[in-house]
Amino acid sequence: MVRKETPQQREYYKPFRCAAGYVLALSVVMNALTAASSGISLAGAFVFKNEFLQTLFTSGVLYGCIILAYYLCYMIFFRKYIDRFFTLEPLRRRDIPGCLLVCLGTFFYVLACWDIWWLIGGFSTEEAASLSLIDILYACLAAPIMEEIVFRYWLRKVMKPYGRWCYVLISALFFGLFHGTFSQSVPAIFIGLAFGLIAWHYDSIIPTVILHVANNSLSTLSNYYPVEISDYVVYGLAGAFLLIMLALSVRKLKWKEFPKPFKLMPHSISCMFFIILYVALIIIGRLFAF
Repeated sequence: MVRKETPQQREYYKPFRCAAGYVLALSVVMNALTAASSGISLAGAFVFKNEFLQTLFTSGVLYGCIILAYYLCYMIFFRKYIDRFFTLEPLRRRDIPGCLLVCLGTFFYVLACWDIWWLIGGFSTEEAASLSLIDILYACLAAPIMEEIVFRYWLRKVMKPYGRWCYVLISALFFGLFHGTFSQSVPAIFIGLAFGLIAWHYDSIIPTVILHVANNSLSTLSNYYPVEISDYVVYGLAGAFLLIMLALSVRKLKWKEFPKPFKLMPHSISCMFFIILYVALIIIGRLFAF
């Protein structure tokens, strides 16, 4: 016999359900748009004979619809919990020197996450596809900014009542699976942990936006302008950063907070479906190598 939730329990779980509903709805829309991208491309070829205009039309429609999906899903799920669409959270002046060092360490930690995962998984850096200017702008600017607003701003706002570690763990899981491929999801989860801790500690997404833009820009543009950084430097600085972050985190660690994410998940069908959907997509993509 299923126990009915009390009004208090329903109200307690509601913000988390809205957060899970948001990422699920956004994921479904983005996957649908990706599947329809060949149709959009065909329409562009039919309407425009010039190749540049075809690329501009295809990229503009696809990315425009994706950004519109971010906004519409926000209006449906998050608006009731956040007063404004987006309010810039400035860093306090006293935090800037320490934050710069943390960002530098985090940058090398991110590089190490990708490098180690590629070594473990036997992945190789893919050959650069022919990217238009709109593709590059979306990958290097629009995508990281929108993802930071979602995972490190909106999710943090609505999940604040559940505690720091509940937010950090769940947002990292959502962020990792949201990437949708085996080669990206695992390192993205570990990167999401670091980004979540930084956003929570500084109560701002400015550091994580800078880091995310830097990471995406490096990975996108390195195919055109290769940058070689010594593995010793990357692993050394990443290890030092990790030790510092662990020391800061463990010092404030409340072990009682850790079961919270696992108690929340079963109370949200959207959350469970999101996890099952992306795990299935990752496994299918890995098996059929696409």
